[in-house]
Amino acid sequence: MPAADAEAGRPREVSPSSPAKESELPLFALAPNREHPDAQPPQGTPEQQAAAKQALSGFYDGLVRHWAGRAAGEVAGRTPDPPAGDAARLRRDAVEGLRELRESGIPDDPHPIQRVKADFAVLNYLPSTDAATRNLYEAAARVLHSVEGTIPPPVEKPLPSLNEDQISEHTQHLPQLLEDWKGFGVIDQRSGAENFEIGERLVVSKTGRPETCEDLTFANDNFVAVIDGVSAKSKRMWPVENGGELTGGQMAPRLIAEALSELPPNATHIEAIQAINEKISARYEADGLLETVKNDEREAMMATAAVLNVQRREIWLFGDGQALIGDKPFTNPNKMDEVTSELRSRIVQGLLDAGFSGEEIVLMAHDPLHNTPVDPGRAAGFDLDRLKTLMQNKEGEEHFPLAVITGLHFPESLIRVTTIPEGVTKITLASDGYPEVRGNLRETEALLDYVHKEDPLMIRLAKAVRPNNPPPALSHDDRTYAEVLLKSSNQV
Repeated sequence: MPAADAEAGRPREVSPSSPAKESELPLFALAPNREHPDAQPPQGTPEQQAAAKQALSGFYDGLVRHWAGRAAGEVAGRTPDPPAGDAARLRRDAVEGLRELRESGIPDDPHPIQRVKADFAVLNYLPSTDAATRNLYEAAARVLHSVEGTIPPPVEKPLPSLNEDQISEHTQHLPQLLEDWKGFGVIDQRSGAENFEIGERLVVSKTGRPETCEDLTFANDNFVAVIDGVSAKSKRMWPVENGGELTGGQMAPRLIAEALSELPPNATHIEAIQAINEKISARYEADGLLETVKNDEREAMMATAAVLNVQRREIWLFGDGQALIGDKPFTNPNKMDEVTSELRSRIVQGLLDAGFSGEEIVLMAHDPLHNTPVDPGRAAGFDLDRLKTLMQNKEGEEHFPLAVITGLHFPESLIRVTTIPEGVTKITLASDGYPEVRGNLRETEALLDYVHKEDPLMIRLAKAVRPNNPPPALSHDDRTYAEVLLKSSNQV
């Protein structure tokens, strides 16, 4: 791989027959991806290669801090009332990240540090066009391409249609899963509903431990819901009657289910969100925390929900749940998560192309809130995660609409509502722990298992904010599936 002329900026070939100084060899020539189809044999001595790999680890730490600091600082700058000093703090993180880049052992010449510094200018703003998300992705690509000159983005693959042999292969786990998790996470208050039946239903914790799950499914004679608790942004725990404690992501779904259980059969989606907010706000007030939560929504309990109103034949999405209406998907993607997932996928791909293994990458960085190792791409999203609380539930936010139930304000414009067409008798509700809802539980589980095995880092088939968790964990996210079989009027 050619080095660069420090004065003219022109490529200068490094002769493989003559020993090269470490400063003349780009790091990516010393430690190329072992599995990259276009990888060349490593250049330099074994000692240089080892030093390059160590320097690359420091380089990506700096890259992560710079990227996240710049992007998060600009997101904070676009919000109406960012917390005092928040944007400034994140900009300081960006400057600190660039300093770490310079001190990480990379030669201070046009290849690669000068070009990296120049291309970081594209991250000084978030585009304000309708193509904002795509442009942000391209900005990330430009930075990483500058670093190496040959890093491609992860090769995206569409989610496949699995044939029967593949479905059988990827559902060998399903009978035991259904046995182990039978009835878990289900609040069923039906007392004689005549106009629908519950079909297949499953709630599974990503960790494999029931006590950590933040999903549940609810049903009474009028409503069916899949409720997905959002991972807490703070360490606050919420006491419950039995003397235990729940995370915010566990408490919010329970309060939402309580609110739904008290609604009249013909309630509208507006009446539903009002009742939900009142229920959660009442808990804040009872605990003396209402003003605390209003001042810092990171302290709030949070969830999203997909709700079926049987009598109105409507589906309501409060946040990023999903549904299958007959064979037609009905979704509400979280664009901020899409940005964070894309950022993570490119950073992880860059590390793969630099020669690190997936096993090494997932242990490189640290999650200070949960005190666990994470990959640098996940760490890059932490500042963006924290700033989601500034973006969420903002009226008129066109480019990064973010709907989350917190018990506070929830704009009507962010609720997705659809009417079930006449003749449709099967509805499936699911959390975003499934990359896509298919025709039945078996097909949906098969697709999830296929994704986990084909793309365990979750950067190509179904880009996510975290990789799949290895055993004994069961997935990258909690997951919930609930099938509803509606009866026509002449069947009731």
